Parts: sequence; C-alpha cells; structure tokens
Amino acid sequence: MVEDGIQVIQVVSTGGGYSPRTTNAKANIETVLRINSENSYGCERSFRIPQLDINEILPTNGITEIELGSPKAGEEIFGSCSMGMYTFTINFN
Repeated sequence: MVEDGIQVIQVVSTGGGYSPRTTNAKANIETVLRINSENSYGCERSFRIPQLDINEILPTNGITEIELGSPKAGEEIFGSCSMGMYTFTINFN
C-alpha cells in the first residue's frame, strides 16, 4: 500500500510470531515497515533487523513504524525476534 508517496508494509506481531512471513514490495520507493502488535507477550516483542542495525522493543498492543529507506531491486530485508525463532522477509522487486 502507498500512503502519501510512501510504501507501507504491514506486519502483525502476535504470540505466534510475525505475519505474513514473506512480503513482496516495490523497489526504489521510500518504504516504512508498520508492525501491528496484537497481544504480543513473548520474544517477538524484541524485534531486530540486523542488516539495518535496528533493534526495537515492540509494545504488547500498538503500532510501531520503522523507516527502511528506498531498497533497491533484489534486496531482501530480514526481520526476526531477538532469539531468531520468529522471522519474516521483505523482497524488493
């Protein structure tokens, strides 16, 4: 989805991890990751994107937005909990 010229990628964080597990997105456009936490009580709250040096503690319930810049075609961004147990990938085309 694009809002005011910015691509918004939505991911839900719950006690079972992140959903969707894989997202395809447009490359070369300013992008924001919007994480919607819904009853998150476990390690999924300790969120990481190591390649971008992003570490966030997500709320139990609420929305967290993270700027991803304008990834190029072929780039993949991997998000995970701090333990690496729950993951998701964003593929830019």
